[in-house]
Amino acid sequence: MTEETLEGLPNVAVFTGDSAGHIHVLNTRSKNYNRVAFAGASYGAGLACQLLAYGDLQLPNSTSHSILAIARKNADIDIVIPQNAEDANEIIEKDQDVANVLCTINESRMRVGAERWVGLRITKEGVISCTSGGAFRFTRLKDLELDFDDLKKRDKKAPALKLTKEDLEKISIEWSVTGPLHQVVFYPDTGKPRLFAYGGEHVALSIWDYDKTLEQHSLENRPKNHDSARDSNREENHATGQKRRSPSKKAGSNLLMGEVWRAKSLPNTALSLPQYPLIRSITFFPLKNTSAQKNEGSHNLFDAAVAVGTKDGLVRVYHPTGSSSKHISQWQVVPKKQGAIRVLQYSQELDMFFVGDTSKNLYAVDAKTGHLSYQYKDITGSISSLLLLRLELQSQVSTYLLGSSLDRLIRLFDVGKIYGKNQRRRGKELASYFTGVDNVTSMVCKSVETSSPAKDSDDKDEDIWAGMALADDQHKNEVENNESKGEERHSKKPRLKAH
Repeated sequence: MTEETLEGLPNVAVFTGDSAGHIHVLNTRSKNYNRVAFAGASYGAGLACQLLAYGDLQLPNSTSHSILAIARKNADIDIVIPQNAEDANEIIEKDQDVANVLCTINESRMRVGAERWVGLRITKEGVISCTSGGAFRFTRLKDLELDFDDLKKRDKKAPALKLTKEDLEKISIEWSVTGPLHQVVFYPDTGKPRLFAYGGEHVALSIWDYDKTLEQHSLENRPKNHDSARDSNREENHATGQKRRSPSKKAGSNLLMGEVWRAKSLPNTALSLPQYPLIRSITFFPLKNTSAQKNEGSHNLFDAAVAVGTKDGLVRVYHPTGSSSKHISQWQVVPKKQGAIRVLQYSQELDMFFVGDTSKNLYAVDAKTGHLSYQYKDITGSISSLLLLRLELQSQVSTYLLGSSLDRLIRLFDVGKIYGKNQRRRGKELASYFTGVDNVTSMVCKSVETSSPAKDSDDKDEDIWAGMALADDQHKNEVENNESKGEERHSKKPRLKAH
């Protein structure tokens, strides 16, 4: 790809985590793919990165600092202070460390090898995580009273703070739900979520009030005797499991403390066999006309709907208004017996779902009708992670799609253009980036460019972090989109595939 066509690409900085535990920073325009090294770090399949989260931590002195959370296969979560790009590039050339590990959180309830991480989010106060076994933990990092400025200046070879079990008991809130879970998502995609939802192949979709749940399980409400607390939790979880396995019965239809909505069980088959939800992926998306709906209840749940992707290739849409617990739409996106849905993302600007399956397909689906708008071509590996990029350039909003796949490539796609009446041209691949011998398993956007691409050659080596704002990779709840054609204008530079 020539320098001229490279400048036509969006300038996006993305953290990636792979199956060997490495963390890299990808720049979509310059195509730089630099490894981020840590003091005393070791790598391997046992330390594989399963989830990444990036956000700002609000400190007691009203300052905020950006941190990166890395959830690994060995039940550890590393909390990292990233360095800026200039320092990173310089240190990489000298083969030195480029990031400080602030602390490490170990989830002792996770069965390593049998469970994995399914939820991870950085909030203004700390980090919340969940395993596939249903073990939730909120760690209030601000209670550590850390001096970030001092941490950045310390010897980079100094060991990270390994939080002990006693340390975690002081600053953590933990609880458990019935598993196994396949994904946990939060809404809105900001530093202060209001809701979270989870589900699994045998666990119905459930939506919870974030603040009420933390309050219910807060440190202040714990019994003083921790042993009795653990016994109490085991009894509660056992009772909860009994209820959740039979949600159609009256005893199981009662919502738990903090739970605001739960999907109804699917009807039995013609042979009276139970149908399981088979949930593989979940995404929230905002409802457009919610003024009337908000008056129906006191909880501010009615401004969002939920879509799930299933093992049998279905997308189900729920409007959790409180009065109905059934899905309102169900679409067979992946042909029957040809694959399961692996990833599901929603674009608010386009009002469209992007669906990746286990058969190397990536679909764009109309969120109103469920009709297939188009399918991306020439993808030779199953999509492992999707990232929606929303760029505001010169008062115009452009949407791009970044996808990692099991063929060791990260691809950058456009989303097509509208033509005619309710028609959209097929989205195309703009560039691809080779990630080496290890597959990228998770991506999180650090920043995107908020000004037009510079054409002056003197600006080619400008720091990629300058003039960038936090990415809107999962579409924060800040907006009613204008669905005018002008919002979908893209650069008319030729789209060439990178090799």
